[in-house]
Amino acid sequence: MQVASPVAGAARRRSVNVPLGAALFVLIVVGGCRGDDRPDSADSTVVAPTVTRSPASTVPGRQPQGFTTVSLELTGTEPCCVWLADSPGERSRGLMEVTDIGAPVGMLFVYTAEQSTNFYMFNTILPLSIAFFDGDGRFVSSTDMEPCALPDPGDCPRYGAEAPFRYALEVPEGRLDELGIGPETTITPGTEAEGCPAA
Repeated sequence: MQVASPVAGAARRRSVNVPLGAALFVLIVVGGCRGDDRPDSADSTVVAPTVTRSPASTVPGRQPQGFTTVSLELTGTEPCCVWLADSPGERSRGLMEVTDIGAPVGMLFVYTAEQSTNFYMFNTILPLSIAFFDGDGRFVSSTDMEPCALPDPGDCPRYGAEAPFRYALEVPEGRLDELGIGPETTITPGTEAEGCPAA
């Protein structure tokens, strides 16, 4: 695509019955304000040049879309707010293309039974840390995950838990320590609550 430009070509000729000096003055003033060959601003269409980028890089501050939030209790700390991914579609989308996680501290992936599923970072912009918890909410393991810009998701590194898990909490890289999440941590997912707004 190209940026729309004024139509090239000769200026329109007009016959004007006024003295030459006055006509020249009018042409200079009018020409300086708006050329006859340019479209009116209301009718003009300017098309930005195409740039090859990942979708999220063109949307500053893009937060998760279509997710609800829930409160999450962590052992020994105040409840926090997290995005909830508890359906297959939500879990497969996760934090892809997100550039701003918003007020929630992360995204909680919830499964109906314990899993050995691996996670990957295809089309994910933010570096993340992930903590896995078993069906009783007990800490299993954690790791850091780096964004994968490879064109084929099958080539992206996989990140898994050290044992089966039922919950996985993704947060911006480094936030697990800030939240006090480690081997002694247990979690209890809550329900949507005041101070933990829906998306």
